[in-house]
Amino acid sequence: MISTKHNNQGFTLVELLIVCPILMVVIAILMNYIFNQYGQLLVQNSAINLEVQSSGILSNIKKDIEPSNAFLKSTDAQLVDSFAPSGGWLATNSGSVLIISSAASTAKPESVDSQPVYVNKNGCSPENQKILNDILDYNIVYFVSGSKLYKRIVTNTTSSVCGSNYLKQTCPEEQYSIDCPKDIMLTDQLASFQVQYLDGSGQETDKPETATMVNITLKLRDKAYAENINAGSSLLVRKAKNE
Repeated sequence: MISTKHNNQGFTLVELLIVCPILMVVIAILMNYIFNQYGQLLVQNSAINLEVQSSGILSNIKKDIEPSNAFLKSTDAQLVDSFAPSGGWLATNSGSVLIISSAASTAKPESVDSQPVYVNKNGCSPENQKILNDILDYNIVYFVSGSKLYKRIVTNTTSSVCGSNYLKQTCPEEQYSIDCPKDIMLTDQLASFQVQYLDGSGQETDKPETATMVNITLKLRDKAYAENINAGSSLLVRKAKNE
């Protein structure tokens, strides 16, 4: 007697019709989960990058503020900025303009070769310039234009001076030249830039000239995974020179 064995291998058509849709649903759920996780990582990474960028920008602003002489409501009268807004620059509490005044020097202040620059009122001889002349001041203006945050240098371009300020006056991109470099753009992803002025006791003041420190809040924006992201940081900075 010959016996015949039948080995049933594989799926029947009915089984396939049942299993395939289930597999497709499971795969769809899994892919959706993976993409969502990937999207969240993109969003988190973008937010972290914005925080790092904003901290770097505030750190650079801090380097300008700490050795400064004063916070100003408007630029010094003896300094000319042909490209200032109509009515001139104006800094107000919780506003988006920061103006600081610093002493001009022949090189970066941290350089061993740095020397003060003096207004030439009574000659530039070594025995006269320190005693009979005033130290030249220049202004730094941080301002907002659309989604961009700029830094402008406003220096003395008319009076005779003893020495030469290592910083040149800066101008808008459309009007820059060799003698007037472009304003420094700190970011083109700006969401907001707010400055709060505080006096020596830590109380808010609406008079920048009386402030000894500022609290700066900087927020940047980006887009990732079709989601708008706003992130940033804030920094309390005290100027070193309290007049």
